[in-house]
Amino acid sequence: MLIGRLSELTGFSRDTIRFYEKIRLIRKPLRSVHMGPYKHYTDEDLEILRAIRRFKEFGFTLEEIRALLEMRSFRVVELTRLVEIVEYKMLGVDQEMERLRVLRARLGEEHQLLVHQKKSHLFDLPEMRSAA
Repeated sequence: MLIGRLSELTGFSRDTIRFYEKIRLIRKPLRSVHMGPYKHYTDEDLEILRAIRRFKEFGFTLEEIRALLEMRSFRVVELTRLVEIVEYKMLGVDQEMERLRVLRARLGEEHQLLVHQKKSHLFDLPEMRSAA
């Protein structure tokens, strides 16, 4: 199949598909004299791009996806290793949620200062003090 069709079926733009080729997340497509000047992608390429889409939806980075695809390419995925990877990813999500919770609380405090006291720690600059 051509890149346009692959793009339609995966939801990735043509540029993204080419980028994934460049960084070797997917293999370079086939070209031959019989196929003309166009690159032809296989059903396996489609399957890999769909797997990349799922991994991205779970928040995996491209390097994490590369490792997952390598595991997948061996056709024998050690379940305990996969469990460890998912648990590690969940821990990272938990840590990010805590970081965002703290950030949200700090922004809430700053908002209260701005609304009720007309002063701020966010913009504690001399010119801001004289403007208030």
